[in-house]
Amino acid sequence: MKNIIFFLLIVFFSFSAYSAQNLDNESCVGWIIDFKGIVKIYKENDFRGSVVKDNNTGILKGFAIKTGLKSEAKVDLIDDTKIILTEKSSAIFPKYNDILTDNGTVLFKVTKRDEIQGFTVKTKTATIGVKGTQFAVTVDNSSVKVFCKDGSVSVKSLKGEFKRYVKKELDDYSQFLKDQFKDYSKYKKELKEEFIKFVKEFDMKPDMAVVISDTNEVKNIDFPENINELFEELNKF
Repeated sequence: MKNIIFFLLIVFFSFSAYSAQNLDNESCVGWIIDFKGIVKIYKENDFRGSVVKDNNTGILKGFAIKTGLKSEAKVDLIDDTKIILTEKSSAIFPKYNDILTDNGTVLFKVTKRDEIQGFTVKTKTATIGVKGTQFAVTVDNSSVKVFCKDGSVSVKSLKGEFKRYVKKELDDYSQFLKDQFKDYSKYKKELKEEFIKFVKEFDMKPDMAVVISDTNEVKNIDFPENINELFEELNKF
């Protein structure tokens, strides 16, 4: 009987210590509140990872999350920011408001913030800064796509300047120049100067999406239907 009581006390105090660690705001960034399929958590310098088996699994600073094929993880950060990692996606959490994503599609619903405590998501080509919004990031071998659903985001280049194209304005201005100028060389020069801009940073408004190539070219794109469906899912939890 004494051995049983002793064992239960060890389990209790071990669980309490683990819970305290995960609830400590100095080290905890959030929790995986729901998941499906194969989801792994990687501690710092851990290349094997641990399979997530329970909801409300804590995420500490420096941890990474990776989802497998046909898998998904829903994350609730300590400030109530919501995140969905879709299949074959990854995110690293150096801090609760500073996240890196290097593969797959990750959606964010960021709580409103002040000017001091912002929220940033880093990719291989750009840093995305927000104060409170819904947006998604898709990273693959050749590009980064950013989808701003609500609010606004600021996209800043990590290396050099972006070569920024604006398709809608290009169409309007192109027609204007065709009407005004018969000299093709002048038309071409005006077209380039006005609608290919080299910028270090640009802002995105609601329902705006862009693709950033590995060569830092930025072009507007349409919202895919599957992204809109994922945003609907994001709003439900």
